[in-house]
Amino acid sequence: MNQETLAYLGDNKEVHLLNYDGVPRQLTYPLTFGETAPCLWPTWSHNSEWLAYFQASTDTAPARLCITQTQGIQMRVLAEFVDRMPIYVYWSPTDDSLAVVEQTPDGVELLVYFLDDRDPMQLDDGAPIFFDWSSDGQSLIAHVVSPLRQCSRLHQYFLNPNQDDVVLSEETGGFAVPIIMEDSVIYAERINGMTVLKSMSLSTYDAEILGQFDGILGMQLRPNQTELALSISNPEGGLYTVELMDLNTRTHRQIATESDPNISIQSMFWLENGQSLLMTVVNATQRWLEWQYWDGENHTVINQFLPAREQLFYLHFYEQFSKSHNLISNNGDFYFAAYEPPHRRTEFPPKPWIFKGCLQPKYEFEKVQVGLFPALSSSRTSQSC
Repeated sequence: MNQETLAYLGDNKEVHLLNYDGVPRQLTYPLTFGETAPCLWPTWSHNSEWLAYFQASTDTAPARLCITQTQGIQMRVLAEFVDRMPIYVYWSPTDDSLAVVEQTPDGVELLVYFLDDRDPMQLDDGAPIFFDWSSDGQSLIAHVVSPLRQCSRLHQYFLNPNQDDVVLSEETGGFAVPIIMEDSVIYAERINGMTVLKSMSLSTYDAEILGQFDGILGMQLRPNQTELALSISNPEGGLYTVELMDLNTRTHRQIATESDPNISIQSMFWLENGQSLLMTVVNATQRWLEWQYWDGENHTVINQFLPAREQLFYLHFYEQFSKSHNLISNNGDFYFAAYEPPHRRTEFPPKPWIFKGCLQPKYEFEKVQVGLFPALSSSRTSQSC
């Protein structure tokens, strides 16, 4: 991929790549002269050779699912849609297929599209659908909520048509994305008003309880895979905490807490080396967010920002998007879409900018480019702060 690491949607609604020298390169162009369909949510393949993205439908063009080589040599339209819209794209670990969540007139569906031109495989429908790939790319485990059937379950889907799918749990709750660890999966169940965290063997399907919590859980596995960051929210009591659980000893230690009813801990992201945990805190009434981090010992505030609508959506569903859209380099700098503070704006209406942040207290975020949907390649290489 040479030195281009940051993909984003530029001011012209096309995907751009940014070099270390700060010179952007436009990667995508309209398929037909005069088309104005914007590209949305560029998503890196694991080998960083391809980007997937989708386009909304317009009066002159259907919605599309597309992939393009990052060197700009080849571009493919994997699907064109009638009466449906792709809303989330996630590459398989083997980069030979894409799991896509699609909005239809009847609800939300999960499908898999193959790069070898096999017919798409429809897996399930529900709302929401949160999922992750197995490490071999041959199955997915999803938390599926079916409002019409009034049920919620944890389901394993196999791409091999000769292998039967498995319902792992019919008590799932809290909307937590399952965490797959080699031959096991960590997931949450909602039982008698409590959130029960469990681990299940994928070979024997035996489950054990890891802990029980009064509130809704968010989960992020530390890269060492022996500890789990948990955000525990109890809106009724106005208390939000982030804890670190040792998966071997089941012991906990508190990282951060918020007791203001207007403020909640919203998202968590581990650095690749696992030494720091990046977090956002949101003020629901004033609509500002604040980046914070924990360095293994201390919890520190970086700075506040006014998120773009799309970035706010990303951070709200961070457990799902953080698996497919990386924001953080291995040096600790991170990228996000936001608006300039009102006293610094030079044009109206204001445009969203890609900002760069660092793990430093009171850090003044750096403007990078006008744009949306920033995502770093899987190589996670970037200039340090």
